[in-house]
Amino acid sequence: MTKHIFTSLRKAANHPLLLRSRHTSPAAIEHLSRQLMTAGFFGSDATCTLKLVKNELKDFSDFDIHCVALELIEENRHRSKELERYTLQEDDLFCSPKVK
Repeated sequence: MTKHIFTSLRKAANHPLLLRSRHTSPAAIEHLSRQLMTAGFFGSDATCTLKLVKNELKDFSDFDIHCVALELIEENRHRSKELERYTLQEDDLFCSPKVK
């Protein structure tokens, strides 16, 4: 347990986007999970359920979510309407105290 606390503190010290502080509401998690499942991000096998997608999404950082959203938008530009809200702006990338 202590190992995880120190890992989180180290990530926060390096850059806050390495943690998960955005898109944590149940509605955002539900929406993003459905988008990832529909796009087949975790595969298209019948065993891939919404519950499994939500479980995988728990370990994603803000930056991970940003990268996934960009990847899916690049694959299909029509997804941008639904996924742009999960991408980071340039200012977000420079919000680390180390960068300032």
